[in-house]
Amino acid sequence: MHPLTPWPGRLRHARLLAVAGVLLALALAHAAPAHAAPGIYIHLGCVKSGDLADAYGGWQPVGSVANGNANTNQCPSGGLRSDMTPTGRIPLGTAVGWKYKAPPNTHIFQLSARYSGWTKPYDVNQGILQFVEGGSHVGFTYVGSGAAGGGWNPIDWSDLHADDVTMQLVCDGPTGNPGCSGTTGWSTLFSPRLYLTDDLPPVGGATSGSVVADETLKGNEGLTYSASDDGGGVARLRLYVDGRPTAVDHAVDANGGHCQVDHSEDGVWVFPAAKPCPGLVNADETVDTTAIPDGWHTISFKVVDAGQREAGLWTGRRLVANHPPVNTQAPLYADQDPAANPLVGHVITASSDGTWTGPDLHVSRAWVQCDGHGTIGSCAAIPGATNLAYTPTAADIGHRLRLSVTATNVADSVTAYSQPTGIVAAPSSAEPITPKPDTGKDTTTPQVTINVPPAAVPVLPSVSVSANVEHAFRGRVAGEPAGATCPQDRATLKFEHVSGGQLKLGFGKASTAQVQLSCTTTGKAIEGAKLDVATRVGSRAAVAADVTTDGAGHAVLRLAKGAGRVVSVGYRMYADDPIARATATLKVTVAGHVSLKANHRHLYNGQAVRLRGALAGGEVPSRGVTLAVQWKDGHRWRPFAQIKTNRKGAFSYAYKFTRTAGKITYALRVQVDKGQVDYPYLATASKPVKVTVAR
Repeated sequence: MHPLTPWPGRLRHARLLAVAGVLLALALAHAAPAHAAPGIYIHLGCVKSGDLADAYGGWQPVGSVANGNANTNQCPSGGLRSDMTPTGRIPLGTAVGWKYKAPPNTHIFQLSARYSGWTKPYDVNQGILQFVEGGSHVGFTYVGSGAAGGGWNPIDWSDLHADDVTMQLVCDGPTGNPGCSGTTGWSTLFSPRLYLTDDLPPVGGATSGSVVADETLKGNEGLTYSASDDGGGVARLRLYVDGRPTAVDHAVDANGGHCQVDHSEDGVWVFPAAKPCPGLVNADETVDTTAIPDGWHTISFKVVDAGQREAGLWTGRRLVANHPPVNTQAPLYADQDPAANPLVGHVITASSDGTWTGPDLHVSRAWVQCDGHGTIGSCAAIPGATNLAYTPTAADIGHRLRLSVTATNVADSVTAYSQPTGIVAAPSSAEPITPKPDTGKDTTTPQVTINVPPAAVPVLPSVSVSANVEHAFRGRVAGEPAGATCPQDRATLKFEHVSGGQLKLGFGKASTAQVQLSCTTTGKAIEGAKLDVATRVGSRAAVAADVTTDGAGHAVLRLAKGAGRVVSVGYRMYADDPIARATATLKVTVAGHVSLKANHRHLYNGQAVRLRGALAGGEVPSRGVTLAVQWKDGHRWRPFAQIKTNRKGAFSYAYKFTRTAGKITYALRVQVDKGQVDYPYLATASKPVKVTVAR
């Protein structure tokens, strides 16, 4: 028999106790879970001493605490305790206990807890323990058995619609009894869970920001919004794409951290406060749109209250354009000899359009006719020449040719060029072919996209030079007459505004790098000079491109977002130079990014937590990447396991807690091991996750 049992006493209590007996049976059998009803959240009190109440509601001591009666907050281990031990006699009906008051515009749907206690057995006076709904309806009444106190009795009181509930000890006895004296009873309520119905849905307010104003969304976009909720408060900002929820689910960072969901029970959010979230929100949010597929989408934002009811905030049709085409391999020639020594009537064939990445690409090609140096700015498309093979005509004599391939999607249009051919000649002529003069000076500063990441310095391409190519200076020395060259044929090529030949990019960030070409002995800039550019990621083949210097000898290289890489730039001073006379190398390092989630945040000793995550950015070697699993010991991170990702960068690891003697919160993370030369990102660690383990 439980220390607290239904009282079989007087006739005037017969109807009440019959009801109490039925409800007790339901309580011990556990009522239907509250999550079946919509708009519900849980206030979990007594986990620590300060989470019983806030300014809007929660647990408060009530009743007469004079003459030795007392209510004591002994949370978490001792629960909410009430003692009826008057030093003198107290009147019948005197009560002492704890009352829970629901916040405005919410109601109590269910009370789930454990209780323990003892009351004085029936004689001339006694104590009774009651659970009261709304201050009048007695849901349970228990009368002492006379046994010593103790026991852990579950209570699951459901189907309520109350503004408040009370657990109280009451002085009781036969008619005419003068009252209670001495130790009359005690009770304790452990781990009370209040299931609260949020009566009012949230209301969306005004919106502004780049998400609202811009028709095209790229990268991080801003949203400024207001919203209100008169129940449990505004808890979330949620993004929908084409009617489907996404991983963009931002918690409202307000109300002293009370709005952070402690955990979820059968889909119901659990909070440490009675009214966990703010009733009025005016917030600025940054939304990363890179996780949304490129293209036209219906974008919707909704606000979510503590009971997980939603309200529309803003909806619009927007073009998402985050992933432009990226060329990782320029078009190549199937046979180098026809390209190095092109002749009228002899076919030049490209092996492919090159290698591209990016969503929903449309690729087109065209052969272009360029000046005698092959400068990209001088090239013009040859009408009708859109196949991989092209046969030079007499109109091409004295020119160099290239295959241009353009990849287009909603984000951008990018063109890559093959290396220039040799100068087209007529096969029947024994006369040397003199390159035609440039049609005009290219005064722009072209940019070339560098987007592949490195382990070794890429080798700059060498070229085959026909015997009929003249020894012509490539470019012009600024401030010198036409035809002047650098003294001693020496030039200097260097990256500017970098330290130690290295440049660091943040993950997902792009930048630019600038090189300067000048005569070594005089320092005068060389303008209009074509520079060869090659990049490499680890063991992958280098990607070739070119860029031309401006009037100050500068050329700008665009460093696209991506992994780490090595960029080499070379200058072939004369048209018949097969290799570069001046070179410069830049090592681009990129911070890595690794995500981490735990399948449980609260568990007991003997249970296991599973950690899952993935490396972002791709470029994972086929062997995977080695990670250290670490826990935080004071201010130091200590490893306790080593794991490896799969070739896609994903990982999963389970750890069973076996030595936790008390209640401990562990901070866990994973870190990429240093020194993995085939992984083109800097070693990095995930954000920590916290796991609480109880004995």
